[in-house]
This record gives sequence, C-alpha cells and structure tokens, in this order.
Amino acid sequence: MSGKTRKLIMIMVDGLGIPPESWEKSVFAKFCPSEFVNLFIDNSIPLDAALGVEGLPQSATGQTALFTGRNASQIIGSHLSGFPGPRLKALLKENNIFLELIKRGHSAMFANSYARYPLDLVINTRFASVTSVMLSTFAQKALASEELLSGHAVFHDITRESIAEQFDIPTITPTEGAGHLLNVSLKYDFILFEYFRTDMAGHSGDEEELRIVLKKFSTFLLEIYKNLPPDTGLLLCSDHGNCENIFSKQHTLNKVPLLLVNMEKPDPLPLSITDVYNVILEYFKK
Repeated sequence: MSGKTRKLIMIMVDGLGIPPESWEKSVFAKFCPSEFVNLFIDNSIPLDAALGVEGLPQSATGQTALFTGRNASQIIGSHLSGFPGPRLKALLKENNIFLELIKRGHSAMFANSYARYPLDLVINTRFASVTSVMLSTFAQKALASEELLSGHAVFHDITRESIAEQFDIPTITPTEGAGHLLNVSLKYDFILFEYFRTDMAGHSGDEEELRIVLKKFSTFLLEIYKNLPPDTGLLLCSDHGNCENIFSKQHTLNKVPLLLVNMEKPDPLPLSITDVYNVILEYFKK
C-alpha cells in the first residue's frame, strides 16, 4: 500500500497468546471459524510479552509497553496487573502512541465508547485504565453515548449486552459492531479499539463463556478484515497470553501474535511487544 493518505485500525486484545500446541489444534480452532485461525497463521508475527522480567506478564505494564515502546516492566522492576499506578501513568503522560502520531500531524482517537461513565470521572479514580490515561493526554472528550448510538463508536464488549438493560441501549451483532469500528476509522488516521473480554473469559475458567466470547470476537474481526478499505491497515496485538490455555485461569508466558493486514512486513522483524510502537510509526512514514 502506498500513497499520501494512510489509515490504521489497531485492536488491542487483552489476554490472547499464541497456542503452543499450534493454531490448528488450539481453542481458537475449536471455537472460531477456520478463516479466523488461518488469518493468524498467514499474517501474524510472534512477540515476546515477558520482557525479560520474572513472573507472568500483566496488563498494566504490558499495555504501557505496547503504547509507549518502553519496557515498563523493567522500568518499575516487575509486572503490574490491572490499572497503572503513578509511575506507569507518568510514562504514559510523557509520551504514548496517540501523542506521538498527533505530534507528527496525524489524527487519532480511541474508538471505545465511554457510554457508562464519562472520561473525566473515570480518569480521577484508581480504575483508570492505560487507554483512559492515554486518551486524557490529548482528547477534549471521549466518544460517548451519542457516538455509540449513531454507529460511530464501539462499546468494549462489542455487542453492548453489558449495558443494554441498565442504560436502555439496543444491542447489536458483532457484524454491526465491526461496521461501527470501520465508521470511526473513516474520520481519523489512527484508531485504537480495546477488547478485554478475552482476558476475563480466560480468568473465569468457564469453557462456555470462552466459546461465546471467541465466537463474538472472531465474527467481529473477520467482518473488519473482509471490509477493510485498501488505504487502511489493520494491526492486532495483545498484552500477554491467557485465553489460549483453557486449562488455567492464569496468564501465560506464551508469545502473543502481532497480526498485520494491508501492511508491509516490518524489516527487521519485531521481537517483543515494545516494538509495536515503532511498527506503527514506520507504517505512517511510508
């Protein structure tokens, strides 16, 4: 892909590692269409998520590494789960992929809808996620209910089932959710969508819950893939492994996939999740 105008959709899937038994014999082959499995077989690069630090990789440090290009686990001396503390927040506020792209003249937005609680309320609690901290560094406001209902934002569960009854919001299908994410991408050069139901399903140890989650997500991803415009790249990565191991409720040491569609293969190949930051910047240099 070449030309002046480039767009990129990034999907950060929490807790999705590469199955050591092979994609073909994995839980993904069991619960997802073969097209989903083949997409990863044909278009993904394995990345280290452990970052040379003892222990199981975790979300706060893993996501900070993804979005800043810095080894957050090494910087704070351990892997940190859940939500970023003061040191990680400082790293994210100093620089992140959104800030860097905007500094280089590109438009960017977080595609998740803050339909339940506004960003300015979330950001002042201990439950501010890595992505919320990043969003607060550049955006006047987050995408919210108005954008969600008009099909120009996506709720974190894709289908809105987790908020439908409480907020009287209609549910949608994963296919419709994919269309809404593509709608967001028309307005910005770079968008990020975060999906963490995979990690929750992995922690639950509930095989049926994992089946439901993977079925929804695979439908969503394949619909985006099939309708991706020629000028738009698709990059998917994870912060650590989890849901690929159906026999454990813990995170794993497995490598995570970097899925690249409509994008040139990076040279040299990225080796760890800290390299994703530069893969994105290089894509926009072309």
